[in-house]
Amino acid sequence: MENEIKMLNFSCISDLQPSNDDKVDEYEKQQAELREQKRKENLERAYLENSNIPLRYRKESLKTYKPAADNVKVFNWVCNYVEAVKAKKNTKNLLYINGSYGTGKTHLGCGIIRELGGYILTSLELCITYDSCRDFKATETRIQFLKRLCQNKVLVIDEVGKGIESIEKQVLPYIINEFYGSGHLLVFLGNGSNDDFNKIVGEASADRMSESGVYIPLIGESIRKRK
Repeated sequence: MENEIKMLNFSCISDLQPSNDDKVDEYEKQQAELREQKRKENLERAYLENSNIPLRYRKESLKTYKPAADNVKVFNWVCNYVEAVKAKKNTKNLLYINGSYGTGKTHLGCGIIRELGGYILTSLELCITYDSCRDFKATETRIQFLKRLCQNKVLVIDEVGKGIESIEKQVLPYIINEFYGSGHLLVFLGNGSNDDFNKIVGEASADRMSESGVYIPLIGESIRKRK
């Protein structure tokens, strides 16, 4: 028995140990996973810090959006559109999503920003900030504020029609003109009809919307009533 043990060849055990190439591959895989995790963390941090997302929507996304039965096709279109933007295959870059209260417009807008990055503000915030730039203590002029706002690759303006009417009619056409043909995405959210929106932005901007824009209706009752 002792002689048999001495005769056994254990050299094959070395074949079971990972080669240097295997170790390198495993290390590179771990590093790639760490980089991807870091990238996602940075995106999440930027999303929360720089996007102006309302607190109640900070954990929401397109995945958590639950459309009413009547809005499933619209929701699927929005999801496909977002993927087209990522692939730079979208031909339209101006959107107006309208619907009654509680149909999920703001949720959709925040979901788009979560996927693409960007900035959201209400029309009233826009108007008040624009107007405050006239104050002698303001750190930027009105045109500087608008130029900075329009540098966002995705800009979502919520509650169109609820701002200061005279300022909306000045500022929204300017913003549309800045985004028109830029390749950057401009999304309006509002309760008003397409005609109501066109009256606010004026004929020239409505004409640009007809070429580079899409009007997206959300119908049905408030999501809050379905809970």
